[in-house]
Amino acid sequence: MSRKRNLWRGLTTLTASLLTVSVAAGPVVDSYRTDIDKFLGTKSSAMVTDSTDEDLYTHKSDYSSTTELLDSIEDLGERMSEEGTVLLKNENNALPLSKDETQKLSLLGFSSYYPVQGGDMGSSLNENKGTDADTVDFVEALDAKGFKINEDLHDLYKSLESEFKTEVNMWGNIMEYYHITAPATDGVFASKEPSQEKMDSVDDKWKDSMDNYNVMLVTIGRSSTENGTYLPGVDGVDASQNLNQTDPLGLSDDERDLINAAVKAKENNGGKVIVMLNNANAMEIDEIKNNDGVDAIMEIGFPGGYGFYGVADILSGEANPSGHLTDTYAVTNANSPAAQNFGNYEWTNADPSVNINAEEVEAEDIYTGYKYYETRYADTVLGQGNADATVGSSTGKAWNYDDEVSYPFGYGLSYTTFEQTLKSVDVDLANRTVTAEVDVKNTGDVAGKDVVQLYTSVPYTDYDVENKVEKSAVQLLDYEKTDMIEPGESQTVTITADAQDMASWDSSCENEAGTTGNWILDNGTYYFTVGNGAHEAVNNVLAAQDQDVEGNKDNVQTWELGDFDSSSFAVTLNGTPVENQLQDADLNNWMEDTVTYLSRNDWEGTWPETYKDLTATDEMISTMADDYSDIEANGDPSSVTFGADNGMTLANMKGVEDITDERWSTLMDQLTLEECLIRTGLGGTSTKVIESITSPEAIQNDGPNGFNSYPLGQYANSDASTGDPCVIAEDDPNRDYKMGVMANETVIGQTFSKQLAAEWGKAVGNYSLWANTAIWWGVGTNLHRTPYNARNHEYFSEDAVLTAGQGAAIIKAGHDYGVLIAPKHLAFNDTEINRTGIAEFMTEQAARENELRGTQSCIEDANALAVMTTYNRVGCVTSNAHTGLLLNILHKEWGFKGLMSEDFIQDPAYTKIHMAVHNGVTMTCNTGDNTMAAVEAVWPYWSVENASQSEELLTDLKQAMLYQNYALANSNAMDGMSTSTHIEKLNTWYDNLITGLRIGFGVLTVLCAAMYLLGLKKKEQ
Repeated sequence: MSRKRNLWRGLTTLTASLLTVSVAAGPVVDSYRTDIDKFLGTKSSAMVTDSTDEDLYTHKSDYSSTTELLDSIEDLGERMSEEGTVLLKNENNALPLSKDETQKLSLLGFSSYYPVQGGDMGSSLNENKGTDADTVDFVEALDAKGFKINEDLHDLYKSLESEFKTEVNMWGNIMEYYHITAPATDGVFASKEPSQEKMDSVDDKWKDSMDNYNVMLVTIGRSSTENGTYLPGVDGVDASQNLNQTDPLGLSDDERDLINAAVKAKENNGGKVIVMLNNANAMEIDEIKNNDGVDAIMEIGFPGGYGFYGVADILSGEANPSGHLTDTYAVTNANSPAAQNFGNYEWTNADPSVNINAEEVEAEDIYTGYKYYETRYADTVLGQGNADATVGSSTGKAWNYDDEVSYPFGYGLSYTTFEQTLKSVDVDLANRTVTAEVDVKNTGDVAGKDVVQLYTSVPYTDYDVENKVEKSAVQLLDYEKTDMIEPGESQTVTITADAQDMASWDSSCENEAGTTGNWILDNGTYYFTVGNGAHEAVNNVLAAQDQDVEGNKDNVQTWELGDFDSSSFAVTLNGTPVENQLQDADLNNWMEDTVTYLSRNDWEGTWPETYKDLTATDEMISTMADDYSDIEANGDPSSVTFGADNGMTLANMKGVEDITDERWSTLMDQLTLEECLIRTGLGGTSTKVIESITSPEAIQNDGPNGFNSYPLGQYANSDASTGDPCVIAEDDPNRDYKMGVMANETVIGQTFSKQLAAEWGKAVGNYSLWANTAIWWGVGTNLHRTPYNARNHEYFSEDAVLTAGQGAAIIKAGHDYGVLIAPKHLAFNDTEINRTGIAEFMTEQAARENELRGTQSCIEDANALAVMTTYNRVGCVTSNAHTGLLLNILHKEWGFKGLMSEDFIQDPAYTKIHMAVHNGVTMTCNTGDNTMAAVEAVWPYWSVENASQSEELLTDLKQAMLYQNYALANSNAMDGMSTSTHIEKLNTWYDNLITGLRIGFGVLTVLCAAMYLLGLKKKEQ
């Protein structure tokens, strides 16, 4: 009997313990409910609307089924690569291929079979199979388009598959890739291209196989990734490979030998050699350009899931290439002035505990990309500024443009030829416009599209030299793409550019605010021209200035400004006076006379040194370490209303675009302080519901190549009785489709087509309606400061105007479908090295004219209602805490009104939530339950007690919630909602499981205890 009693006692203890665990699981699950729901695709609450005859779905899709939706995305992906692929070289019209030649293709290079179609991380390709729009790689696309490839080569490369595998540690997750990968931030590039010896060991007849497949296409790949980097020069290369590779973006011997093997085979088989560049970071390809055996070069970027269809169309001539480079392809990337300060430069007194780690001084000032190469070239022609000095020279001799640039920004070839004539230019400063009319004639034999690039050259005066205002010799002012033009036909293209884009920021100029810092136009002659890239443009201008260059002076228009102008752009479009806001981004503001910034007045004397081994001052350390956790009592907190019973819901403000409407104030008064603290503190993967005003949860997703985290059906409405026109049935074959399939932003930029960019915004908007994902962090507006940032695939270009044009087109088009498309990362995310904590230093002129100009139009012209901030610091101040950038420039100067999230920082101290809210950040990326306990577990000081003593903070909290809910009210997150909508709690399957376990273990515990007690009773008897 004693054994039975012991058994029942043990079982009682066990079931009681399990009961305790199941009871305790409830609060634990509640603490992580948001994350659990996102991971499992479950919902813990629902918006329930009373039945009505009213159509509550404001935004309409262009498509009636998921099949139509996916077909449109697939079609756009193909066309994006047709227009975004850049033909760089085409000797003797090697391309397009004849019908017969498409049956004789030898694919060389493992990247032909294992191409890079998206980033390793950030904009990674979602491979879709079993849907109505399955993704394809290069070989699959060629097969679908009727090409025939050399199967012997195919089998050779496939047999080596295991050697191409790379394991990448992404924050503890081991990812396997078979395409070439980008190095980690502390790594170096390692070539994966098989050597000739390796290929011979697998199949010693592989070269002979090309006799019958004599169109030899060699693919050279370089990947890109978030949280990765290429280091300049030999420091960025795995020296143990001994492959004579002088730069990670240059060729290795194995790649070089492969191209030469194709060239040698061509001598015997009479075929063609085509090199295809599968990259987003500008590579060093001068030796390919100058290799007479290479017939053609195509730059295809990362084509995404459908872009290889477009690449195949270009090869066959079904499509005519019309892409143009968004970056300068330099002979030696490491010799640019920006590259002199790209790397890991840790403070000597770094303190990782508070993310004080490193700095980067952008000593090149405004001279990144073509603004450097074309300006220095112009100065060598003009014989000024010591431009022909040896500093920055790739040869060690006098600096010479042809030795430094392989292909200029904006360059691209076509299968036809075009003639562009700049007919007129009208500068209207009162309306802030420059209007140009350009005739474009197709002078060739096949139909095609052309890009009109309007450039300006502005005066560089003694005033500029004295006041340290820098001027590029030429700069893109705007651009447009033609329609398809038939041979012999013409089209007149009208460009209306923003005149402010030819103004320069002068930090010393007085302004209407009574301080300093202003946009200026120097008096003098302004030149305007068009051309196939920046180099042709600058030569046109130089020719008009009577210089002996190969330029067309007849294609230049001029405009004279008689008097120095500091008034035309002294106030912004919303009437805010401009003034200096970023002086603390200059290292000289903290450490006097430390940095010499590059000036075209003296290229040699101001050439950037590398600023490393710096010691931050005590003031800098204090600023960087401050978490702004002190909430001081101020004002009259009782004057700020919370918890009013005004009987409104957010649905009352659905579609109300006037943020000054007094009803917004009435609605915001209903918020509780707790709700404001919770919502600003915990954003994570969605905006979460706000019960007091019935504000919905809006799902957000990252990735410039599309909504790539969640399947189409995860948050989709499957209830047809709701009247939702975008219902997806449970058995829909496309429910598991993921949208991370578009070509990378560099390809979208290379189209130079605002129309295609707008189509991408339209596609995102339509998908958003079907997927019920209202927020897309999808327009990267950082610049390619150097080719080495491995995150360049998420950004369009080295140029701000091209970035602004493409980004604004995407955002504006998405508005029609109610999707909140956000530019990111504001601002200066120029490196992934030490990105949480790195201090980025630059002049205010460089900041405003380069990167910020790329974002400004997205706010002012496209009316973006969402923005993402960045990891890095602006000077010594984290972006969230930088009032000059976020409050004064973004909100006040540009007039931003909308929700704003930080990047995925996940560090409470670095988030600086107190200052972030003051500057208009509406939510962080931290996640947790909808309780103050969850918030205070992250920020102990972010409490009702502390907040209640500060009128300023209370006001800031309500303002942040106004911005966020204003954005939601004008988005498709409100579709299906009315004033009758209310929130109902839902039990998920895991809630039911926990409840069942509690009941089950409770019953078992009682039964086991009863049996144990019964045994004791029998013993007593």
